[in-house]
Amino acid sequence: MKNILSLLLFLSVFLTAGAQCQINYSYQPLSAHTYQFSFIGYGSLDSVAYIQWNFGDGDTSGTNNPLHTYADTGSYHVCLHIANQQATCIIDTCF
Repeated sequence: MKNILSLLLFLSVFLTAGAQCQINYSYQPLSAHTYQFSFIGYGSLDSVAYIQWNFGDGDTSGTNNPLHTYADTGSYHVCLHIANQQATCIIDTCF
């Protein structure tokens, strides 16, 4: 089975005075075209106010652990955008 995601890692973290940000994420292939994406931790973020997955094929999700099925085999640039309640920590990461 050919994995349809190519890994490109990009991480951008925006902090305000003294804030510490950390996130963890993963993805797991469930079939040839279906993946389980997971937001598995947010380190010292106080609370998550905004979470947005962009799957690189025009589809998005605002849930922590979305399931996504791709229509075609290919390389997709998947991004996770997240912010805490205080807007002291905003993270954009793509893989």
